[in-house]
Amino acid sequence: MALTAFIDAAAAAVQEICSCLLTTPKEVLHKRYSQGVGGDVSIGADLLCESIFYAHLASFGILDTEESGLIESPQSFLHNPFLPKTPILPKKRNIIIIDPLDGSDNFCSSIPYYGASLAYTDANGEILAALIANYCTGEIFFRDSNYQNGAVFVLRGDVVLPYTQTESMPKAGIFESAFKHGKLATVLHKNGFKSRSLGASAVSLAYTRMVSFVVYKGRLRKYDIQAGLFLCHDALLYRDKQILLLSYNRDIFNQVYDLLKEY
Repeated sequence: MALTAFIDAAAAAVQEICSCLLTTPKEVLHKRYSQGVGGDVSIGADLLCESIFYAHLASFGILDTEESGLIESPQSFLHNPFLPKTPILPKKRNIIIIDPLDGSDNFCSSIPYYGASLAYTDANGEILAALIANYCTGEIFFRDSNYQNGAVFVLRGDVVLPYTQTESMPKAGIFESAFKHGKLATVLHKNGFKSRSLGASAVSLAYTRMVSFVVYKGRLRKYDIQAGLFLCHDALLYRDKQILLLSYNRDIFNQVYDLLKEY
């Protein structure tokens, strides 16, 4: 594909994962394992996705995943039986922050909205590139500081397109975790803001340019937000310990922000 070495490798991993999720027996994909670093119990699909990313990306840096944490010691491999027995030595001390299966509950429920989130950082924590994939549509959203002046693109099949805002005014926003915050969801609705809670927060961040706003309220984990924030570097942003709000429309951003402050 000749984008950048990292994006090419990550895209190849995504393509392999999409195939494996369709062909691997459900009893393997749905098997429950121990609790991952991110706090959720890992399933076979989580760990299989992690192992595929490891095979494609471990030479670029140390993987820090929601399932196994930093994969750099023998102990790191105990959580995931799909990982190779022989570690792959990274060429650099860079870190790759990964949620290998964002939206695991959607996957287990056959709801077609789940994917992956990757943020590639240098040894000082500065993000060099990021990628968010929707496994269900095959779309890959990416930004690499070494590609086309750091612009944002979407890969659909073998076609690379600039990823720009939708021209028409979006009718709805995304409110991830809305089921935990019914009062706020009601207030947004009463003030004319339609929203959807889709169940995969990292994937939802990739669609910020296509919707009126994205809100997440709850624990903000690096695995969920690092890649999305890099992709949405030019969006209006509010963030504190519990709330993340992004929009490309200033009026909508200001109105939703005012409502968030009250709840």
